[in-house]
Amino acid sequence: MLDDVRILANGLLQLGRGLKDFVQKTKNQVNKIFDKINIFDRSFFELSKQTEEIKLNEQELKTRTMILQANNEELKNMSFDIREKINDIVGTRTVLETKVDDLEDKLSELTEIKTEISEIKELPSLKALIEEQNKSIKSLISTLHDQHSKLDKQKHQIEQLEEKLRVTLLPANQSDIQLTQKPTTSKYVHYFPSNKTQLSSDDNDFPTDCNDIYNEGKDSNGVHMIKPNGYKAFNVYCHRTVVGGWTVIQRRFDGSVDFDQSWQHYENGFGALEGEFWLGLEKVHYITRQRDYMLHIELDDWKSDKRFIKYTFSLGEKETDYTVQLSDILLGNLNNAMTEQAGMKFSTKDRDNDMRNDTNCAESYSGGWWFNACGEANLNGKYIKTRSKGKLERRRGIFWSTWKGKSHSLKSTKMMIRPLNSEWFE
Repeated sequence: MLDDVRILANGLLQLGRGLKDFVQKTKNQVNKIFDKINIFDRSFFELSKQTEEIKLNEQELKTRTMILQANNEELKNMSFDIREKINDIVGTRTVLETKVDDLEDKLSELTEIKTEISEIKELPSLKALIEEQNKSIKSLISTLHDQHSKLDKQKHQIEQLEEKLRVTLLPANQSDIQLTQKPTTSKYVHYFPSNKTQLSSDDNDFPTDCNDIYNEGKDSNGVHMIKPNGYKAFNVYCHRTVVGGWTVIQRRFDGSVDFDQSWQHYENGFGALEGEFWLGLEKVHYITRQRDYMLHIELDDWKSDKRFIKYTFSLGEKETDYTVQLSDILLGNLNNAMTEQAGMKFSTKDRDNDMRNDTNCAESYSGGWWFNACGEANLNGKYIKTRSKGKLERRRGIFWSTWKGKSHSLKSTKMMIRPLNSEWFE
């Protein structure tokens, strides 16, 4: 019995120890659970805070999104406005470009006006020179009138003698007497033929230039036949003034003749003598080699403003490619634009004698001329009746840079020559 009690007590003791251990373990587990609950509470609190922050951030994002949407709409409106302004700027630019072109033209006109003003400053000295020339001209005219009176008397006497001679000889030998006349010639030509032909004895009866015709007392205006020394007779157009007869070597006034011709045509001549024409390099050479000559250049713009200049002038032979010599300026109200051309060979589109290696001036500027590089004048350029908008096209025209500039095409030109003597002024 006692043993049973002991056994029971021992079992209870062991059970109490087990319960104690269980209680301790349970307590430890409960503590751990409380620790986890505390951790959870803290985490939940943190999550709550983060959730609140997220809500605040979400609200801020919504606000910013609304602002961005408003900004985007504003940007769209600004983009539309910018497009309209760009279109306005493009239109304004076009207008400005047009105005710039107009200003360039006005600047060119102002430059011309400045040149004219500088010329006006020289008027007193020019007036004095003109007065002296007028006195000389009046004296010459008086002398000429006397000479014409004497020539008329001599002509009348010769006609009377010829009539007496005809009356005396005609009955005796009527069949052998024939009135001789110089061959009539056409006043109009296109391409002048080469004159390298055999001379006839009758050719010696012709004058050597238009000044000879004037000195013979004839009306030298119009087409006449001349024969320079050592050359075949040919037709020329003569222009008479109070002191002499001029042989016209170039004339332009209506654009009826194309001056963009080959070397052969510039050498032989082309055009119509009573219209526009180029007499021919070979003919001009044979005329000017006879004695000292002067060249008269006369220009006319579209406002009927006329200018002129006179040079001492000669033209080399074919072997020199008709090199031009312009020694002195004798008279004129044009500034010299032939400084670079003096001493130059003649050039055409098919014979390049200019000083430029990168281009053929005759092709670039049009027409044959004594181009240098490419020079300040070209009176054989393209005839332009209306003002072209392109500067390159305008520079292919007829120009004299020191008067109207390279971009101003002139209306008419005339180049004529006559012997140089003490009565060169007029």
